[in-house]
This record gives sequence, structure tokens and C-alpha cells, in this order.
Amino acid sequence: MNECRYIFGCALESKLESGQCFIRYQTVGNDGKPLENPEFKTFVGQVIVTKNPWYNLEVFSNFIKKNKF
Repeated sequence: MNECRYIFGCALESKLESGQCFIRYQTVGNDGKPLENPEFKTFVGQVIVTKNPWYNLEVFSNFIKKNKF
């Protein structure tokens, strides 16, 4: 993904191990609208999962630096 995204979801029982998450998203056109033929992609890489809202930006900045995101 080339931009920051806000994704809302919930935790369900699955075969994922602790510390893992599964993210699949629908791509959109340049105008921000869904494509005529829906296309879904699966994200692979590091993500940050927080409890919403996360008010302490200093903690967030330190976490990013420490984990080299």
C-alpha cells in the first residue's frame, strides 16, 4: 500500500498465531471509487494495530523509531 489507511475490524477466532493479522482490502480507482470489477489485494508486511483512539503520539513515534517502520 502506498498510503496510510485506517482499517476498522474485529478479532475473530482463527488459525493465526499471536502477533499475526490478516488484511485484505478492495482497491479503488484514481477517483477513490471502487472499480467496476472489484479487485482485492492481500497486504503482506508489518502493520501497527492500536486501540482506537491512541492519543499519546510520543509513544507512537518512539515505537516507530525503535521498530524501524
